[in-house]
Amino acid sequence: MEVKVEVTPEFFSDEIRKLEALQHQLEASIENILGIRVKVTLVQPRSLARSEGKARRVSDLRSI
Repeated sequence: MEVKVEVTPEFFSDEIRKLEALQHQLEASIENILGIRVKVTLVQPRSLARSEGKARRVSDLRSI
């Protein structure tokens, strides 16, 4: 499972180590809380599509 996380403009940095540390921290937190492993992908601010009306929070990309 992949979780995409928008990084706020204040936290977005050119320093790769900071972003990698955040990514690993988020992956560990999700695993500790939910008990599942996920791949966290950090994306640029305002790069994820915004929903209008009812929120669509899950995209099922499995092949049938």
